[in-house]
Amino acid sequence: MITRQTVAEKIYSYLNHKITLGELVMWCENIMQNDEEIADSDIEIVSEVTSRIGLDTMMKKIFYER
Repeated sequence: MITRQTVAEKIYSYLNHKITLGELVMWCENIMQNDEEIADSDIEIVSEVTSRIGLDTMMKKIFYER
């Protein structure tokens, strides 16, 4: 089950160079695409954070490739 703590730990891993940005984005995309079970109390924040990480990264990639 995905909770706000799970998301915080993934972001912490990224900030401490334990995972790459690509791994973080892929993890977020998998949550959104695979209908991972998200704790009811955290569904709003988890959905917002994971979609923002995926979308922001995609938009930056498109912008910088031009």
